[in-house]
Amino acid sequence: MGFWRKPREERWRGWAFQVHLWTGLIIGVWAVLIGLSGSALVFKEEIELALEPEVFAVEPEPDRASLDIILEEARRRFPKHQMGGFIGLDREHESAYLWVTQLDENGDLTNRYNIHFNQYTGELLGEKKRYTGVLGFLEDFHFFLLLGRKGIQVNAVFGFALLAMCLSGLVIWWPGVAKWKEAARVKWGARWKRVNFDLHRAVGFYTAGLLTVMAVTGSYFGLPQVLLGALTAATGASVEEVRAARKFPTSTVVEDGAAFSAQTVYERGEALLPAGFVVDGIILPRTPEAVFNVRGKRPGNPLLASYAGSYFDQYSGELLGAVDSREQPLALQAASLVGPIHFGTWGGVWSKALWLLLGLAPGTLFLTGFAMWWNRLAPKRKGSALPTGPGIWARDR
Repeated sequence: MGFWRKPREERWRGWAFQVHLWTGLIIGVWAVLIGLSGSALVFKEEIELALEPEVFAVEPEPDRASLDIILEEARRRFPKHQMGGFIGLDREHESAYLWVTQLDENGDLTNRYNIHFNQYTGELLGEKKRYTGVLGFLEDFHFFLLLGRKGIQVNAVFGFALLAMCLSGLVIWWPGVAKWKEAARVKWGARWKRVNFDLHRAVGFYTAGLLTVMAVTGSYFGLPQVLLGALTAATGASVEEVRAARKFPTSTVVEDGAAFSAQTVYERGEALLPAGFVVDGIILPRTPEAVFNVRGKRPGNPLLASYAGSYFDQYSGELLGAVDSREQPLALQAASLVGPIHFGTWGGVWSKALWLLLGLAPGTLFLTGFAMWWNRLAPKRKGSALPTGPGIWARDR
């Protein structure tokens, strides 16, 4: 009850302040750049469609082109690349694409191209090397910090630091049950230090919950096993059950065997989907043991779309298994929400607009917080002791 009514009297609140201060100083610049790059990428598809309609726009037609023809032409153009998979086969007015890649000496994907094609006529519309151009650079930075696979792991660690900063910030912000409404407002007519202080508190209060969500979902991409383990424990599922649900079947290797027809796999997979699902992509086999993975989703709300799919032997085309996310352990169902939530696609254009604005919050918080901290350095520059407790925020009022 003490923290609920008189939080400033709690001694441990000072520890929360130290966590908040130093995590903010350490990851502040990172948070600003990640937030801004994320905002720029929210409407990446819409921007590309507007700038290059000849590559990204198509007109629907009754028939669809054979995927085998697309693959044949892609292999001819990129003979030293592996065929990765088809994406966006369910799109109506936007082109689908086939991504192709190579492997570097560390086994990382490199030199990736997206080959856009008209899914109705089979016409190849353009080849786009990934992570090139302004948007490509921002994408590479946002996901990998321009460091490759290690970068996404660094992002995950910083994401946990952002989580600590958000939670400690809420602890510091809480003024007591009698004053919380005042603490969520900005007194725009006050002197600039008070406005800066109020702005930091208000923006932190209104965005802390969403930034926490972004920190957790963003960390998932770099450290999926850690967060999946936490979800498994939180939902009461067994580790063995989750592992079994995530296990892919394998193809029976045929030496010098020819790959099965991708078009036939597409048609078989489409026929096996539950009612209301459509095929949106096919992951192609890139190793001798890998399988065709035909993936489908339910159109509509991206957050509740679910997914289903089937696995086929890459040589014989034999059906090896099927999956429906609605029948998987709750931990995996929760993990499937990470993408739509983190990228802002969960509610369509309005959620994207909200996420665009949310990306500006870390910059606002860092600049206002840094201004308060820097202002408190003045006594030290003049030879006095530097205050280190929560009171340094209060003095900015």
